[in-house]
Amino acid sequence: NYVEFRVGPRSYVLRRTLAWAAEQLEPASFVRVHRSRIVRIAAVRSVRPLTSGRYLLTLHDGTEVRSGRRQRALVRSAFGID
Repeated sequence: NYVEFRVGPRSYVLRRTLAWAAEQLEPASFVRVHRSRIVRIAAVRSVRPLTSGRYLLTLHDGTEVRSGRRQRALVRSAFGID
């Protein structure tokens, strides 16, 4: 039950659950893309479909994040994918 927040080059760790963290964040600005990851929508440069209903999100800093199958609908809605 640890959450790591990455803010630019800095990292902050809290002893909390990801569900708690999700409740603290603005739902219009953040999306849970995997059971262990939440991203800021504005930080995403591109979204590319992968197999099995997953997506590869590339952030503006070049970091790549894979979405989970269970979050497919959330990702599609957050990024306007038809």
